[in-house]
Amino acid sequence: MKTNNTNKEDTNITFINSVRQKFQELETEIAERNERITERDDYIYSNKLEKSLDIPIGHDSTPVNWLRRTVEIHKNMFMSRGFKVLSTYDTQDLQSVEDPQEKQRLEIENRREQAFAEARMNTIRAIIEDNGGDVMWSNLAENASAVGNAAIKMYWDEDDQKIELCEIESIENLYALWSSDNFREVDAYAYVYQVTKQEAIGEYGADENVQTSPLGSPLEVLSTTGVSNQFSGQPMVTILEVTGKIEGWTVENGKVKQCPVGKETELNALIVGDKLTRLITEEKKLPKYYILPNKRQRRRPWGMSDISDAAININLTYIETLSDWRTAASKTNFNKYKAFGFGPDAQIPKPEPRTVEYLPLAEGQDIVELNQSQTNGIDWGRQLDECKEQFVRETGISRVLFDDPSVTLNSNQALLTSMKPYRDWE
Repeated sequence: MKTNNTNKEDTNITFINSVRQKFQELETEIAERNERITERDDYIYSNKLEKSLDIPIGHDSTPVNWLRRTVEIHKNMFMSRGFKVLSTYDTQDLQSVEDPQEKQRLEIENRREQAFAEARMNTIRAIIEDNGGDVMWSNLAENASAVGNAAIKMYWDEDDQKIELCEIESIENLYALWSSDNFREVDAYAYVYQVTKQEAIGEYGADENVQTSPLGSPLEVLSTTGVSNQFSGQPMVTILEVTGKIEGWTVENGKVKQCPVGKETELNALIVGDKLTRLITEEKKLPKYYILPNKRQRRRPWGMSDISDAAININLTYIETLSDWRTAASKTNFNKYKAFGFGPDAQIPKPEPRTVEYLPLAEGQDIVELNQSQTNGIDWGRQLDECKEQFVRETGISRVLFDDPSVTLNSNQALLTSMKPYRDWE
């Protein structure tokens, strides 16, 4: 009995190492994707846009973040009217049938297909309503617009006896083993993240000797003796849920087992540290993952954000141009007087923006304007309007919603620029 348990543990460790090695091969792809996600997130929701400005000290600085508004507009354009679920079916042509019995049989068949289609439609509608309705899909649309992708996990909840749809907000933790070079079919998914040892013991039932991995390296390969190959100042426990087919592995009698390549079966396994804590093989209970790219790119694994590099640069140019305009306005719209007779020991008035100023001058000094031709007559308003025009074109947003936030989403103006999606469940 002890030998059987030892063999099982060794097999599980080998399986875990194989899973980690498979998904570790994606590190370059995932690192590039996550770098883009982090950058877009910082520009939209944090202060990276403000930090990227090239504004001299003393100039007016009024950050105008169009990026966040752009994401909201794309969400509203896509989901302001929700979507309608349809279910279609193929009908049998009765006009060319002369035999009354055959015609009656086909009528029964058509009614049965119609009943099945209506049942499918009602089931899908019930699942959507049971999981938050349009709210979840609006959140997915916003996340996809911001970072390029959204994802859903669908699974059967044994306790509540219903289908659950879960939004994967931290898509940075989602890995996909592609089955072809078009990056559209997937052999297996993995959701990978790290928690503290206390969290692993308290929430996942891990023992005190649970294997740890370096912070930031969740897929570090473990040796068969359970010793890490690297060291880190903060040890973390890797939680890895894998779903799909893993090359060279199948399940038999509730246990993972090595098999010839091509003979794999689908499975769902939860791995905490170096322990296999859950194994699911029943088809109905296997989770399903759906990756929803915002803008699909040809032969590329992940979608593209609505916030392009060009859009970011246009936004920066607008802020810097606005800064120059307001700085020039603060110097020209308020009177300045030359005050003679200020000696070296005189108290000089402190300059303040957008206030009347006195320019202290000693005896014999004077200020003469430098002739800069038409430089000071630049049409600032035209520059700002051009930036807006180019930004709207680059991001593909509705000019109506961008220019006038007060426009209601159900107004005729907004409805012309929003979509009414349909989903056909055959």
